Amino acid sequence: MSTLAQTSQRNLTSSLTELWRYRSLLRNLVTRDLKVRHRRSVLGIAWTMLNPLITTLILAIVFSRFFGMGAGAKDFTLYVITGLTIWNLFSSASTVGLSSIQASGSIIRKVYVPKVIFPVAAVASSLVSFCFALVTLFLYMLAVGAPFRWTLVLAIIPITELVGFCLGLSMILATLYVYFRDVKWFYDSALLAWFYATPIFYPPEIIGEKYASILSLNPLWPILRAFRITVIGGAVPGIRDVFVGALVAALAVVVGWSVLQKSEQTFINYL
Repeated sequence: MSTLAQTSQRNLTSSLTELWRYRSLLRNLVTRDLKVRHRRSVLGIAWTMLNPLITTLILAIVFSRFFGMGAGAKDFTLYVITGLTIWNLFSSASTVGLSSIQASGSIIRKVYVPKVIFPVAAVASSLVSFCFALVTLFLYMLAVGAPFRWTLVLAIIPITELVGFCLGLSMILATLYVYFRDVKWFYDSALLAWFYATPIFYPPEIIGEKYASILSLNPLWPILRAFRITVIGGAVPGIRDVFVGALVAALAVVVGWSVLQKSEQTFINYL
């Protein structure tokens, strides 16, 4: 067992070293992805900042009265915008990551590159957009007079966990998509259901105790809860949320990396 663990560790170390050697390509891929996303857009990357704000205002107007918080209540809108900020990073990174390898088939067929670089680039470009979305969040907090507490710095913990989860999931989806094009349509439907199954624009209390166990199976929930409590609650995230989020991220990366490594030698036959 120890020999297997040592072999896995050497393989992972080798992959990380190889990824570092291709850091210039990684930077170019991230830049390319950002340009493609905002091609022929008048506002360009500004949409990354405006989108969560516009969506938040719509959800606040439509749903705030249903949850008894009063239309336009700043607490509710802040609750929604923090949820959307996290969700947009997840949905963007995993969706772009899904097609990252298949879309780079022309590169893979011509020269050797570590295949993991494409999901990494997809997640990295989404992380850049997420940073602009954070600016929108902080500007909104400033506009409504929400307090900026020291716990904001702890938001890096759930963000890091989310990035790890997105990377692992992207490697799995990207690998499957090379072989099965139907994966995209299944994932689009799953993503829609996942959105409504995550307390982004509604409080988790409305689910009730009967279905609370289902919510606990949502890997995004502890990460989102930890992010919200650092930004809105001004408190340190719970140990359980941090632990579960870290476990989810670690498992996703390990499984995703293993799936990708075992399959990458046959990619050329399907691209």
